[in-house]
Amino acid sequence: MSQSFNYRHLFYFWVVAKEGGIARAAERLDMAVQ
Repeated sequence: MSQSFNYRHLFYFWVVAKEGGIARAAERLDMAVQ
């Protein structure tokens, strides 16, 4: 596993999947979609 991939990426992926979309996940995480 490369160093560029960590548990934070996995957490973000999980939130996106759980929230059903990047925009909703970003809103939940208080982040802007880029």
